[in-house]
Amino acid sequence: MKAERLENGMIKLAGPIWKDQFPEERLKSWIAWYDKMHEDHGHHTYKDAADALRSPGD
Repeated sequence: MKAERLENGMIKLAGPIWKDQFPEERLKSWIAWYDKMHEDHGHHTYKDAADALRSPGD
């Protein structure tokens, strides 16, 4: 997963199969959602997404 800040103020999260964009003000809620999904379901891609969102552009 890769996350990046776009010039238009959006965050882009992209994986090998899909991508999504959302306003930066929703960043913390998306991190919390992916953390919860990883906790509930244990699939590593949820953790990968949360980790990527913690450091967009790194």
